[in-house]
Amino acid sequence: MGRWAETAVVRFFSEADKERRSEELELVRHHKLQAGAEKTWKALCAFVESEANDFNRRIGREFFDEVTTSNITLRVQAPKGVALCVLDERVPEINIQHDIPPVGKPKTSEFPLALKEGKDGEYILITGKAAGIGLSVESLGARVLDPLVA
Repeated sequence: MGRWAETAVVRFFSEADKERRSEELELVRHHKLQAGAEKTWKALCAFVESEANDFNRRIGREFFDEVTTSNITLRVQAPKGVALCVLDERVPEINIQHDIPPVGKPKTSEFPLALKEGKDGEYILITGKAAGIGLSVESLGARVLDPLVA
């Protein structure tokens, strides 16, 4: 392997103006955030699916009729209503919509994802209404399932 890339990066950061370096760093952060959002989404889908199956097993019947997942959607069907979660990869954020009759209008919640610096490196933070306060995948999964069983 040659050393061109290594020397080119050093040259880029020493010769490029501050605005161009900032743009490049922002693009890198955005790509890291998107990758982290996808990983968080997969963890959320796995958690909800596992917990729905465990709940069904514990009560001895198929309470959650259907749990379907895809790259950007998660749908949970229960006797009381439906929860639909969508990963908006552009922002990125997770939108949760509960359609529980006879309420009428579906209730929607938005949970933005943020890239944060920690002592062990960068990590993805799921934020709620209070910006900067993180939610775990488990607590977000509970927000998906709780309204369907309450």
